[in-house]
Amino acid sequence: MVGRNCGWCISPSCSKWEERIVAGEAVSVVSADTPFSESAARRHIRMHMQPRLAVERQNPASTLHVSDFASRLLALANKAAAISAYADETNDGRLALQAMQQERELLDMLMTRLGVTDQEAVETLAEVKAVVRGLQRAITANATGDLEALAWYIREEGGSSVADALLSRHRLNLTAADEGATP
Repeated sequence: MVGRNCGWCISPSCSKWEERIVAGEAVSVVSADTPFSESAARRHIRMHMQPRLAVERQNPASTLHVSDFASRLLALANKAAAISAYADETNDGRLALQAMQQERELLDMLMTRLGVTDQEAVETLAEVKAVVRGLQRAITANATGDLEALAWYIREEGGSSVADALLSRHRLNLTAADEGATP
């Protein structure tokens, strides 16, 4: 999708710059290597890259998937946490401030890049996190065959709506099985 007045879109280097951004390089760093401003880069991401990425996320044949960012994001988050911890240990206020600013910029870029723009998306991601953690706890407790226990673990991790839906479906199945078993 080429924007009428988007310098990025008409530049022969556009795909190279976009690849760098998708790989996790800071927008400010990439835009410094272009003849365009950082705000032009962010506008290009918002208006042209995000819609394309959204379509690619819905296309199973796409080579780019949101889950591809997982290991990169985890590494960046761990690095930011380590720097922040070091800054706290050494009482280096300047480094702590830089670490906080870097983390804020990282989160802002991730939110922008992944298209997380509203509270509903944040709540959905929190539910997914609760399901994963609840499932991990159920596996550790060797309770994967017990749906009620799984639902309890998920609820304990903050996934109450998923736990409620799981229990509701489980009870419907039990009721249907009981009705089928009675003469």
